[in-house]
Amino acid sequence: VLQLSGGNPLALGIVGALQFGPLILPLGGAVADRWPRRNILVVTQAVSAVLATILFILTAIGAVQLWHVYVLALLLGVVNMVDMPTRQAFVSEMVPSDHLLNAVSLNSAQFNVARIAGPGVGGLLIATIGIPLLFLLNAFSFLAVIVGLLLMRPAELMPVPHSDPQHGIARIRALGDGFRFIRGNKTVLITFIMVAVIGTMAVTSATFYVVMRKVWHWPKLGAGALAGFFLLVDLSFLAGNILKIAAGAWLPLLIALVVCAVFWIWTSCYAK
Repeated sequence: VLQLSGGNPLALGIVGALQFGPLILPLGGAVADRWPRRNILVVTQAVSAVLATILFILTAIGAVQLWHVYVLALLLGVVNMVDMPTRQAFVSEMVPSDHLLNAVSLNSAQFNVARIAGPGVGGLLIATIGIPLLFLLNAFSFLAVIVGLLLMRPAELMPVPHSDPQHGIARIRALGDGFRFIRGNKTVLITFIMVAVIGTMAVTSATFYVVMRKVWHWPKLGAGALAGFFLLVDLSFLAGNILKIAAGAWLPLLIALVVCAVFWIWTSCYAK
């Protein structure tokens, strides 16, 4: 995006908004509660592979334009709107309830290990095989997930009962029931608000670190999250308090990060 836009940070922000915007719609959870989650994940991964293949073709033939990336980012956001809640809920079908916390932590850990290794590996591959082939490799990576899902033995899964498919007003009422449950459960409500705020203000901010790549040279976000995984596994009985402490520490740390960035920009301009 930076190459296509001539280094315009606004273009990068638009892509981030298009990719993450659909996630605010509470439709993915409704889909995950209606149909078998493994089947849903196979479909979402297949569609993601198609989108990645389209981006590879456009890039390989030199026809890619910025609006192509915008459209693909929006479509990927719609896919992730269904994929992310389904994937998170599917974890509960693979392990018994007494191992669920560790399973969720392990699922988060593998994601953050990829965040640590991914930028370095990606940069090396860009330098060796180029960007188009890297998009093709990304497309093939979804096949590994699909194969893994298909190799699972359904008899050993522990699926939860799915509600009957609903349409129109009935489906809207079902969403309303979910929000009423959140409002009536203090623990769930607080967690919901914390995740909503942090997810909106913090997760998407990682997109803009690309613009400020001269400030951050190391994948500290992934390393920090991986350290949090080990802490959560060892102190699972304090999970609620850890969540409160982490959420409370996030704001001052983010402010400190912004101050450091502003200071770096000011000193760079002053030096010139």
